[in-house]
Amino acid sequence: MARNSVDYPINYPSEASGIFEELWVGSAPPITADLSNWDVLVLLAEEYQPASRMWPEIEVMRYPFYDTEEPLDADKIRNLSNMADNIIEKLRDDKKVLITCLAGMNRSAFLTCLVLCRSSHRFSGKRAIEKIRSQRLDECLSNQEFCRYLIKTYR
Repeated sequence: MARNSVDYPINYPSEASGIFEELWVGSAPPITADLSNWDVLVLLAEEYQPASRMWPEIEVMRYPFYDTEEPLDADKIRNLSNMADNIIEKLRDDKKVLITCLAGMNRSAFLTCLVLCRSSHRFSGKRAIEKIRSQRLDECLSNQEFCRYLIKTYR
């Protein structure tokens, strides 16, 4: 089990990990999962986009994309940066946010790093990566393109 986590039954690291009290990162929750611990669910996995009606009690935000090692294009960076800024606003409103992708290891970890770097915490890219790995799993952010972008952009 990952550090600082809450279980929900799935086929990947089956939990969500708290980065801070209100910011969590995890794998794709099954449609039967009880997500009442969170106010906002972020779905990033292109291959996993269940209907919002599956969790009527919470707000669902979406930016589906695939986890590839291809260079990040300007549109993807702009959209993810906007999503990070929207999440930061939710956190400022004292909303508890769960950011997910399929395995909870790369896409969700990358967006969570963007939140840490762009928020008032002002993490460097390297420090954000270290924070995610220390709170979730050491194997997080194996996508080197994501790491390169974070380290180069947020010094």
